Amino acid sequence: MPADEWLTPEEIDAVVLLRNPSGFDLGQRPTLGQVVRWIADIGGCMGGGKNRPPGKIVIGRGLERIASAVTLLELLRRRKRARDRAGDRARRGER
Repeated sequence: MPADEWLTPEEIDAVVLLRNPSGFDLGQRPTLGQVVRWIADIGGCMGGGKNRPPGKIVIGRGLERIASAVTLLELLRRRKRARDRAGDRARRGER
């Protein structure tokens, strides 16, 4: 299942920025399982065995750690959209 069915693009991008998984760039669509694992890694998951899923504590810690990155990405993207709209108006000669 794609992660974007449960998470916003900003949440996914924040995880990718903080975790820096090889082979993934911003805007790509990882699976939900991959993103949950990366969130757990950000939260301090040490592995605990290949067959054991990450626990709720490390996932919760990871979500707390990505929250500020999500806020920052949302603000940056809002600012960019505003600048793009202002640039479009300027090119059309509007104020």
